[in-house]
Amino acid sequence: MVVPGLAVLLVALTLAVAGLAALAMRLRARLSAAEVRARAAGERFELVALSASSWLWETDADMRLSYVSRLPTGGDSATLLGKRRDELPGNEDDPAAWQRHRADYAARRPFDDFVYTRVVPGVGRRTMRLSGHPIFDTAGCFIGYRGTGTDVTGEFAAKEEAERADRRLLDAVNALTSGFALYAPDDRLVLRNRRFAEIYAALAPVIEPGRHFDELLRYGVEVGLFKGALGRAEAWIAERQAHHRGDRSSFEMELSDGRHLLVGDHRTSDGCRVVIHTDVSELKAREDALAQQSEVMSATINSIAEGLFVCDRDLKLAIWNEPYQKLFGFPDALMKVGTPFEALLRFNAEHGEFGPGDPEAQIAAWLAQVATRQPFKLDHVRPDGTVLEVRRRYPAGGGMLTTLADITERKRFENALQAAKEQAELASRAKTAFLANMSHELRTPLNAIIGFAEIIREQLLGPVGTAKYLDYVGDIHLSGNHLLEVINDILDLSKIESGRFELLEKPVDLERVLGSTLRLLGDKAAKGNLTVRSRLPDPRPLLFADERALKQILLNLLSNSVKFTPSGGLVEIVVELAQDGDLLLIVADTGIGFDLVDLPRALAPFGQVDTSLTRRYQGTGLGLPLVNSLTQLHGGRLEIDSKPDQGTRVVVRLPASRVIAAGLTERSALAEPS
Repeated sequence: MVVPGLAVLLVALTLAVAGLAALAMRLRARLSAAEVRARAAGERFELVALSASSWLWETDADMRLSYVSRLPTGGDSATLLGKRRDELPGNEDDPAAWQRHRADYAARRPFDDFVYTRVVPGVGRRTMRLSGHPIFDTAGCFIGYRGTGTDVTGEFAAKEEAERADRRLLDAVNALTSGFALYAPDDRLVLRNRRFAEIYAALAPVIEPGRHFDELLRYGVEVGLFKGALGRAEAWIAERQAHHRGDRSSFEMELSDGRHLLVGDHRTSDGCRVVIHTDVSELKAREDALAQQSEVMSATINSIAEGLFVCDRDLKLAIWNEPYQKLFGFPDALMKVGTPFEALLRFNAEHGEFGPGDPEAQIAAWLAQVATRQPFKLDHVRPDGTVLEVRRRYPAGGGMLTTLADITERKRFENALQAAKEQAELASRAKTAFLANMSHELRTPLNAIIGFAEIIREQLLGPVGTAKYLDYVGDIHLSGNHLLEVINDILDLSKIESGRFELLEKPVDLERVLGSTLRLLGDKAAKGNLTVRSRLPDPRPLLFADERALKQILLNLLSNSVKFTPSGGLVEIVVELAQDGDLLLIVADTGIGFDLVDLPRALAPFGQVDTSLTRRYQGTGLGLPLVNSLTQLHGGRLEIDSKPDQGTRVVVRLPASRVIAAGLTERSALAEPS
């Protein structure tokens, strides 16, 4: 049996449950719609995030990933779920940054833009940037993190490339040998290189990016950096500003320490200013030195009395001096660098410098000569009679150098000298003729005197009454012979000088010539207590020569040796054959000798080594000159060696072509005075 009240309660409960079920169904339907809307909103957010190379992530209260949206790198986000941050692969490139990031996690603090790198399988090394915020429930309990992640690999690569490009640009700018400065459109310093700082070391306190150009300029003026600003600061600053902001590309500026700078201001397309500062001090010094040298050279060539001009390889005037211009009266309009040489020739031809004739033909003749590039020298007679010596040379590098010297006076002197020479030759020939005639006239009475003296000395016609007369006759005979020798020598020298001495050449036996010469001097050598030795090769050589001239050579040389050798001395005559085949006639003595500085005087006609009036040895001074002349007539030469108090050695060297027969074995013979 059911209690009515309980039945009513059961019915009521049944109806309540049914209502609750219906309500639950309605609520579930509403919740499903909200979830769909939320899921759609999440998908839209993910789509936006993915389009921005970003992703969404969430963690639970244990800091394990509970949600990760689809990754833009193409990786599987499901593999990340349930893992902590420190369990994910990554590279701690910046340990300090990771330490701060972990501290933020531990303290449940929000963080933004934490950057790290990780290697994505199949993709490679990527750079990520994370931002996250902690999530708390209504009771304030921490339930996890929610945030976004972005793949910034491309951004950082571009940034690094830009930084590398900036470094390369800065390295390139610092490598410049000139100072470099870049100013922004508002004229503030953006960039400068090390060389700029070195050049303007005085600006060190203010030379930094952000400083205005005018500020740098005025500071430099205050510290006395710019020489041109001394005493006129504002005016100089205005001029420099005008250069900087104007269109003038470059100008020269001098610093107070003497340095010279070439400054170039250039405007860029975006309104910036690039200023290049080049230290040209050395170049300026070289230019000044070159200018000074040019002035010195100009003054030097203008001081030369000779006319001078130089043409380049195109035969155009390059250098000339004032004497050249004045010499021909060239107008200033013609004397310019680059004037063709032909124009100078035309001026001279039209003004009669080359004499009568067709000017064009004269010009052509000169140009044809120049075209040969053969150096030459000629005497050019001007219309007024002035004589110019023209010398032309062609340097190896091209061009033409010409000098013109006024030799009018020299020519007059040469002509006068030539006339005097001709007169002297006439006088010499007259002298030679006179001596020849006089020698002949003197020989005839001298021969008679010598002959009569011999008759009286020998008493051929009877005895002489007084013995003293015999001494006088002996002196007369000796003096006559001496005088005859002098006359013969003078006559022979005169003939040689006039070219009328003829050699009567034939094979000569040297032993015979040497023997006869020694016999003539035997008495004199014996009286002087001298030893005379001779030496000849064996077999005896024959010499093709003039026997009388050869005997005269030996007689003069031996006579000098006997005369100048003191008592007890040695005189030696040697005949040798040299290695080259020449025949040597050697006369050596142990006499008084002489200094070789006096040799030219001894070889001059009538020359004497001892020229004093009280000299010990008498003679005419014709012996050595005659020996030298006769030797040269035979094609030979004289070699003399002598020292004071050590004797003299004279070598007559005759050419091998005159030796007919020769032997190599020598023998010595003592020539006893007869």
